Amino acid sequence: MHLRLVHTLSLLLSAVLLAVLAMGAVTAWNLKNGFSDYLEARDIEQLEQFAALVTGTAEQAGSLAALQQGTDMQLQRVLFDILRRPVALAT
Repeated sequence: MHLRLVHTLSLLLSAVLLAVLAMGAVTAWNLKNGFSDYLEARDIEQLEQFAALVTGTAEQAGSLAALQQGTDMQLQRVLFDILRRPVALAT
């Protein structure tokens, strides 16, 4: 049984369309996972910077308890310091 040209072309078009859709789905999945990994790494880096800043500020204040009992200005200074620092991700 011979396929007509129209049938052959429609099968070819269907195969190409299926391949394009599969490639699009794989690309979207890869981008989603890669961006989630980036956000997680950025959050970890910011948390580590915040912990280092709190540790340094607590050492300057004498102890962590002194920082906790200190003024709100000390905590605001720590938060402003962490917000001003750029996040440098190690690649």
